[in-house]
Amino acid sequence: MQTVVERLVVSEIAMRTPANSRRLIAFFCLLAVMLGGLEAWLNRNDMYSDGVSYMDIGDAVSAGRWSEVVNAYWSPLYPVLLGTAASVLKPSAAWQFATVHLVNFLLFVAALACFHCFLVSLIRLKDGRKGDPSRAWWIPVGYTLFLWTTLRLISVSVVSPDMAVATSVYAAAAALLRIKIDGEKFKHFALLGMALGLGYLAKAPMFPMSMVFLGLSFFAAKNSRRALGGVLIAASIFAVIAGPYIVALSRQQGHLTFGESAKLNYGWYVNHLPRYHWQGHEPGFGIPVHADKKIFDEPPVYTFEQPVRGTYPIWKDPAYWFEGIRTHIDLKGNIFQVIENSDVYYDVLVRSQPLFLLAFVTLLLWSGSAREFPGRLLREWILWVPPFCALWMFALVHVETRMIGAYVVILWLGLFAALALPPARVVDSVATALACVVIVALCISDLGDMKTKGIAFLLRGDNSSSAPHQIAAGLGRLGIHPGDRVAWIRPQPFDAKQNYYWARIANVQISAEIPVGEGDKLWSAPEPVKEQALQAIAKTGVRALIATSMPAGAMTEEWRPLGKTGYFTLMLDGRAARAAVSK
Repeated sequence: MQTVVERLVVSEIAMRTPANSRRLIAFFCLLAVMLGGLEAWLNRNDMYSDGVSYMDIGDAVSAGRWSEVVNAYWSPLYPVLLGTAASVLKPSAAWQFATVHLVNFLLFVAALACFHCFLVSLIRLKDGRKGDPSRAWWIPVGYTLFLWTTLRLISVSVVSPDMAVATSVYAAAAALLRIKIDGEKFKHFALLGMALGLGYLAKAPMFPMSMVFLGLSFFAAKNSRRALGGVLIAASIFAVIAGPYIVALSRQQGHLTFGESAKLNYGWYVNHLPRYHWQGHEPGFGIPVHADKKIFDEPPVYTFEQPVRGTYPIWKDPAYWFEGIRTHIDLKGNIFQVIENSDVYYDVLVRSQPLFLLAFVTLLLWSGSAREFPGRLLREWILWVPPFCALWMFALVHVETRMIGAYVVILWLGLFAALALPPARVVDSVATALACVVIVALCISDLGDMKTKGIAFLLRGDNSSSAPHQIAAGLGRLGIHPGDRVAWIRPQPFDAKQNYYWARIANVQISAEIPVGEGDKLWSAPEPVKEQALQAIAKTGVRALIATSMPAGAMTEEWRPLGKTGYFTLMLDGRAARAAVSK
């Protein structure tokens, strides 16, 4: 027996008038908004380490400290959006994470709108008109790809600007297709420049990708003379939007730059430099201008604060702590990264999306035009060249699925565009199967999430039961106030349960830490050594030491549990006085 979804999809696909196409689009858009909103609400208390840094910069926006927005690692658009939302809504501590997820949801809706523009442009390019079976193919398959990739690869729940990047990628791709369809209109070039400029302000990797899109726009236009003028218009608008920030960033860094994220990631992933507490011990890679200070040897304790202020200063402005780094091109390291990142691509394109691969192979074999496919694919260069360049760019250094969501969608649609579609009944069957299975899978996933978190969590507006809120409340009861400085033992692994998101809720600053993997040295140290280490931390002005877990046998009366989270804290106020006396 057909499901409700099947009946809706089948009936809409079977009727191929423009009015019914619009109803089918409305169905998928409504479904997307519902699923995206549900995901944002269910994960409203989730946070991400990058998100904390963006929120800290957003605080500077709210306070009018615009100089802090110029950051060589974190791009400005996302924190400006977060800071603006915070200024307008003025959320309490319990709702500040939820406010961020509201922004993410609005960016998801913007990405949906830009994808719609892209898909409509693709249908026009493929000559999908009234009565053409291709329209019944592109609408369900396109939106199904968007839903699965955007909700599972990028995700509304991950606090990062990648949804904003996806929005700009879809907008730029739509403008590129419009230029190919009607290159005589300069407004499409203007929209391309605007999309690329905003994309760069969302994330620095969009700068080199902007050069790819601008170059392709010249070849996409039919009239080379007008194409040159159009590219100049697009480049000028891009420069107007991106230029002031590049100038401010270059002045801050003392050299021409559009961002330091590429250099730092190359140093971490290819040159294998430490991500935290870089002291310049590796020969040939430079000396840090602003190294954090090691105040105790065993267990190692580092302190960091001035002049960077924020929840976790060494991750609020990594470029500051790594000023002086000199990375080196390492072809062997690049090859290793390509091999490692290829597994991510295989997981994205095959393991997590087998249905799309199956649909592609089915249509390729059914059409009987497999030999013609390479030539047809070359003719669709405008679709697959941007994602091909993006995937190679990330593969050389580092890739995460959230970074490539929009490119994966466009790549799949480029591959499908090169197919010679078989008869309408086959197209209908494949499109219906894809849409139904993906929609059901997404709904089942959300239902599972609802069951895990409970219906009460879904319906109520109380966020105080989440671990970060419990920890923040526990610190408050112990006398830790907003603005106070604390230390922590950085956990291994750093994950959804063991992290520093509580510090953002409590509005405290982590200004010292025992690095990852070194906590056992504190627990196993002789009591006199342990006491010396704690006094060294206390002398920096830190009021408490937080542990994300407690080994068996290490528990003493001094360690206070923070709710039912498994976190513990040790107040250091008395040790600061004892350290001063002993000195």
